Amino acid sequence: MYEYSGDKSALFFSGPSKFCFAMIRRFEILEKTDSENFGSYIHMNGKIGVLTIVEGASSEVAKDVSMHAAAMRPLYVRSTDVPA
Repeated sequence: MYEYSGDKSALFFSGPSKFCFAMIRRFEILEKTDSENFGSYIHMNGKIGVLTIVEGASSEVAKDVSMHAAAMRPLYVRSTDVPA
């Protein structure tokens, strides 16, 4: 279960036997359609986490994309973020 209190730098995760607090610098709430798949990757004991959505590919491919994004450490996530 995820609990978001409005503070963009904090997110609480809880499960049947564990509870943790994560400091988050950037996040976005994502929704997917039936033709899309989520892929996630957590690197360096949770220091870096990436979630991707791909259309027309498996969740394994989406995870591979997430792994590459974490390794590349991109400055910008989408083309609209790049300054002119």
